[in-house]
Amino acid sequence: MPPRFAVAVLLGTLAVAACSGVKVQQGQVVKERTRYRFGEPGPDWRRLSLNDVDVAWVRDAGGQTLSVNSTCSDYADVPLGALRRQQMVGFTQAERVDEKEGMLDGRGALFTRWTAKLDGVPVALGLWTVKKDGCIYDLTYTSPVGTYDDQSQAFARVVQGFATETVK
Repeated sequence: MPPRFAVAVLLGTLAVAACSGVKVQQGQVVKERTRYRFGEPGPDWRRLSLNDVDVAWVRDAGGQTLSVNSTCSDYADVPLGALRRQQMVGFTQAERVDEKEGMLDGRGALFTRWTAKLDGVPVALGLWTVKKDGCIYDLTYTSPVGTYDDQSQAFARVVQGFATETVK
């Protein structure tokens, strides 16, 4: 598969939830109902400005993508497993590789690793989902199948730097 096509398909996975009024400044997202920090993935990653997520990056050399998004309205207070299923809408032939509960920013969080297809293209996904203070946060890593481990540390840096702040 040509690298540009792979990147284009992977960018499609970043459409997690619509957002508006997002400001990203100095490693922090500022929205009306939330404010949070995130880690930087590293120098190989290029920041993207997309309408569908708060913060996104692409690694042109390998076709991997990262994103962080928040949704603070119009959602039902459902278990993390149900929210994880919503993240997989649009993927086919999804197979769960790993799932574990953990802590993220002092709250229970769910990590799930998948292989799936997006528009017929095989991809590997890592998804963290956490609920805090009336918001849902999704942290997503997508890579071509077979390259997940190549940049999983970049994803770990983004996740490790994640921390919310109280908005009044």
